Amino acid sequence: MMNYLITLKYDGSRYHGWQRQDNAITVQQCVEEALKGLFRQDVTVTGCSRTDTGVHANCFKCNFRTDKFIPHENIISGMNFFLPEDIAVYKSEEVPEDFNARFDCRSKEYIYKIYNDSIRDPFYINKALFYKYPLDEKMLDAEAKDYIGTYDFSSLC
Repeated sequence: MMNYLITLKYDGSRYHGWQRQDNAITVQQCVEEALKGLFRQDVTVTGCSRTDTGVHANCFKCNFRTDKFIPHENIISGMNFFLPEDIAVYKSEEVPEDFNARFDCRSKEYIYKIYNDSIRDPFYINKALFYKYPLDEKMLDAEAKDYIGTYDFSSLC
């Protein structure tokens, strides 16, 4: 049995998050449909975490197991053939049989963007918070220092 780890980038604007749902389209659903097209069998994907509706990912890891071997470069090109244009696989690798993208994840990074101008920019829709009022940058810098660093959020699990 092969255990593949793939790395995705996606624009989550039109998805109801990562995790498969019965009543809405999700990134996991699209990835599993693409894998079915490529491997010609049902494949279940385990993601490194869940994302909310409309959230984007620049380096999202997920793994899947199959008894079929396909070279990594063919997994990348084949998946990208079957995936919609707002989801892309850019890396594939083999991992140990017991690897699990969710439980073996070591860290996560979140980036929040603010587009600060008096006029909205259509190119930032769904990519940044539009805030038309002047920002107090010194106050924001002072407050942001409290959030810099590495934290253990396991108590929130």
